[in-house]
Parts: sequence; structure tokens; C-alpha cells
Amino acid sequence: MLYSTSRLRNLSGHGSPATEHQLMWRVLSSKVARLAATVIFTVLLALLWIRGLRPSLIYSGLSSSGPQALDSQNLVQDFELNSNNGYPPGVKGKGRLHLLVPATSTNPELCKLLLSAQILGYPTPVLINYGDHEAKDGYVQHLAKVGGILNYLEGLESSDEYMEDLVLIIDGYDVWFQLRPDVLIKRFYAINAAANARTIQRYGEKVFAEREMFQSVVFGPDKLCWPVDFSRPACWAIPESTMPETAFGPVYEQEDRDKAPAKWLNSGTVMGTIRDLRDIFNATLEAIHANHVTDSDQYYFANLWGDQEFERLTNRPDLLQKAKSKVYYDHEDANNGSLYRLEPITFGRRTEYHIGIDYDSTMFQTLAFWKGQLAWTREVDSWSPPAQAHHLPQKPWEISLDEDILASRPPFDSLDHGFTYMNSTPPGWESVELAYNVLTHQHPVLLHVTGNPEEKHFRQYWWHRMWFQKKAERLRQATHVLDESLITDVPIANMLWYNAVPADDADDIVDKGKGGAWTDRRGWLSWNRLCRGSLEELYAPGNDTAYHPILNATSSASLVRPTLLPITDDMTLPDSQPQEYVPDQQAPPLPYDQVATQEEPALEQSPEAPAALPWTPAEAPAAVGLPPPRPVEEYQVAD
Repeated sequence: MLYSTSRLRNLSGHGSPATEHQLMWRVLSSKVARLAATVIFTVLLALLWIRGLRPSLIYSGLSSSGPQALDSQNLVQDFELNSNNGYPPGVKGKGRLHLLVPATSTNPELCKLLLSAQILGYPTPVLINYGDHEAKDGYVQHLAKVGGILNYLEGLESSDEYMEDLVLIIDGYDVWFQLRPDVLIKRFYAINAAANARTIQRYGEKVFAEREMFQSVVFGPDKLCWPVDFSRPACWAIPESTMPETAFGPVYEQEDRDKAPAKWLNSGTVMGTIRDLRDIFNATLEAIHANHVTDSDQYYFANLWGDQEFERLTNRPDLLQKAKSKVYYDHEDANNGSLYRLEPITFGRRTEYHIGIDYDSTMFQTLAFWKGQLAWTREVDSWSPPAQAHHLPQKPWEISLDEDILASRPPFDSLDHGFTYMNSTPPGWESVELAYNVLTHQHPVLLHVTGNPEEKHFRQYWWHRMWFQKKAERLRQATHVLDESLITDVPIANMLWYNAVPADDADDIVDKGKGGAWTDRRGWLSWNRLCRGSLEELYAPGNDTAYHPILNATSSASLVRPTLLPITDDMTLPDSQPQEYVPDQQAPPLPYDQVATQEEPALEQSPEAPAALPWTPAEAPAAVGLPPPRPVEEYQVAD
């Protein structure tokens, strides 16, 4: 406040002239001055407090050349940060990933899943219905499976600490992981975003918003609508694959499951939000109660999706008619190839469950009818072909890893010593062998060995090709000292992601070691209790036991390693008749006591390459799939 000379004189009293010192004292001791001083002091204290919390933010406006004015944007970021529970800008909160595995008992196949999950940093699995006796009545068995998962989902309590809970539910006896959970989460959100864009393009933004057609649940893909009945909406009303119709070769009006698109639902792998998975399992359980017609739970999940897609098609009569008129060929079709199409009554009942399919197998890769399009590859094996080869439409020699894989934690990161790799760092993802879909150009996060009993043998043939196989026990033990609660420190969908841990008795497992599993009703099961009897099959690398010293102490058996043939070899038996498809639920278990010495069936040799090609099969790269894969040791772990 400005004071005139007369006003200053009056402040001194009696109207006499005041000295400069007296006038200043009167001004500073006034109420206005004291209030101003209090405000300034408070602001200074606030700035010092902020500086103590985040010094880097206070100095975010300073350059190396000298101080600059702290702009308003930096100040806004300071207060946004402290009002956002300490998260940096762009991060809204935290999310959790849960892993559920329906499994009533243990065997080597379940232990393979547990081993791959532990090595790659997934949440400790929760085994659903573990210890229960499998009912002979299929109706009772499926009620138990679906009901057990639903009971666990309904028991999961929401937490103010976490904004989002994602649940991954996978079969227990034929699934393995090959990539880390951060890749899975990124692809989950990417698949949903792409699906939402396609749905908006198909039905328009208004219908999309009004009907809430967003996607939040992703099932695995299948190349067969099982059970086969093309009168069901689950078989005819579903969207077409995102891949071109001729991706598998010329289309003929005859049955050819190998050339069928992977556009049908497989219930062995699914990932989604807790709230929507609860609704899906609730509706499925009600459907089983209301009308039990088959022992395949896939039938009921697929019907739910089929009704959803049929109701969507009613918004586009042209697309509905096109879907009804499409002809399908399959010798097991209960509809006998007719064009009869069942149209469900959807009025007055819910049909939208936000279900979608992983068409490109970026998350889930099934085996059935895919063998000819899968290969084991390494990015470092990519090569430059001769000039004469550039006219070819396919370029199988071009193998590249997606950015989400390269950004993921390196495969051998948990081993902090003992590596000698060209006098440098341990090998990265580009140096390890990964399963690769040559049509979709994807390295899937997990492998799902689906199919008939003959195809189930690939659980033994392929297990020895997993990138971690030779170092599996050391990698497993290395995870014991790691804190793997945080999946990645890089936000995904504006959230930091953590592995979920059951709240009950979580602290009690410290003395029991990691690597086991939780159960939905029986608490914690240690690794030794679950898998001690399966070590020989888990770590059997043929006669190369030097990489697995644990075998020397547990078994003296002579192990025979199956011949590692190209993944693209045709496993069809010579008798020309198509084999009946057997769903996962009906596939008989293999004799586990014979697996270690089981011989691989004889296969026909790959045909000679046409003369026009600039190389012979012996000269072709391993990525093409013509010669047997060559053993390459680019790295060595010191014992």
C-alpha cells in the first residue's frame, strides 16, 4: 500500500514531523503489513515443502547454463503430481494381474505351466478346484469348473489401491508361456482398441455408444467351431477373421480345416476385466443349469458370444443376410451342410458381454490345424536373400521382433552372474528361439497345445524347444531372490501393473519358498509338493544332463531326447482319412511314465525345392522350415 507524506505524519501522532525510522516502524507494525508478511512466509514454507518432496520438480525450470524463470506449466505439474497420489503425469493409478488355472490334480503338464509362469515373472497361479474328485457325470463336472472359477471371481474384493483388475484364465495341462506379462497386457489393450475401431466402422459411433459394444474380454482363437453345428449363431453369426480369406491358400468349396480361418472361440484361454468375466461366467453357469446338452464348456461360452454377435448384426440387415447365406463344409456338421440358421430370441434379455477373439494369435496361439504355419525362429537368423528371390510374394527369411518384446525385460535378466556371451551381456530376445506364426507374423505370448490325441504328443516334442529349457532350473531358482510384484515400471494403459497376491496368509509363504501355487480353498502348495515327481520330464534335455545337475541327484535313468523336427512338418498319419477332432476336455491323458523315452513317429521328408528357387533345402535358413533346426550355442552359462 502507498502512503502520502501527510498520512505518514499522521501515523507519528500529534501532527508533528516523524523521523524516517519512526515512520517505517509504524508501517511495518500495521495490520496490513503483518498480514502480507504472513502470506509471504506461508508461500515460502510451501515451496520448501515441495522441494523436499520432489527437488527435481523445483529445478525443472533451470538449465545447465543458468537459472530461468519457473514457468506455469512446471508449477501445474508439481501440484498435479502431489494431488495424484504421487504418480507422475500420465499415470492414473495401479492395476493388478491375476492368474487362474482350473486343475484338480498335479502332473508333469501342470508343472510345465507353473515353471514357465515362474521363470517369466507371472503372478503365482491360483489352482481352481484343486484336490476335488472329477465327477463322471459331465454335467456335474462342468458345473464344478465354471462354478469354481465364478466363486473365486466373486470373492475377489475391489481395492481402492488398484484401479483395474485383469484376470487371465488358462487350461492347466497344455499351456506354456514364452513371453513376459507386460507384453501380454500391452497386447490385450491393443487388441481391444483395434476391435473397438472395427466395430465403430461397422455399426457407427452412435450404435456403438448406445449398445455399449466395447470389447474388454479376449478369448483364444480356434480354426474349428466346436461342437460343429453351423446352424448355431456361435458358428455362423460371428465376425470374419481379420486375415485375408486366401491367407491359407486358394479357397475351394470343400472341407479343409487346415485352411479355415481362426475366427471361432476357444475357451481354454481367456483374459478380461473382473467385472465382465463375472458376468460371462454367471451367464454360462445359468445356461448349463437351464439346458445341458454337451460336455464341452466351450459350447456354452461360444453360444454366449454367438448371441452377442447376432444381436449386433440386427443393426445391419445386409450383414445379417450375408452371414446367414455363407456356406460351410465340415464332415462333422450336425446341420448336415444345410443353410438352416438358428436365430435366437434376444428380446428382453442381455446379449452384450464385450467378448472378442485374438484373431492374429498375438496373445494365444493354438496348435490344432496350425502346424503348417508355425516355426521356431530367432531374429538373429534373419538373412538377405539373393537378388533372384525378391520376386517371391512371401519372405520367410524376414523375421523381426515387435517393439513390445524388445522393450520387455531380457530373457536371462534374473541370472546376474555366470554369463560369457562374446565378452558382453547375456543374450536378448533376438538371440533366443521363439515360436512364430509365419502368417500373422507374430510371436505369441503363450502356446496352447490343442487338438486330437496325436497332436497332444507335441506337449513332449515342443517342450524341449522352449527358450528357457536348458537353463530352466537355474532360472527358476533365480526368481526366489527377485521382487516380482511390479510387472513393469513403464505404464500400460495409464497404469502401473503389479502381480496379484491372495490376501489371506500371503506372508506365510516366505519360509515356504516361491514357485508353488495357491489354491482356491486349500491354501498354499509348495513347488516340491506339486512337482517333485515331475522333475525328470521337466528338465529332460536328452543325454545332455550337464545343463541339469538336479537330474544327477534325482535320477539315473537313461533319457532319450525326441528328434527335434521342424515345427512345420505334417503330423497327419498316412491313411488319408481326416481324423476326428477331440476337444481338450475329452483328450485322454498321455502315459506320463513313458513320455521320457517315447519315440517320435516317422515323418516323410520335406520335398525338394523347385529348381527355380535360388537355394536348395539344405541351404535354406531355419526360418523357412525345410531342414531340421540346427543346434546353435550362441551363449554359455558357466556352471
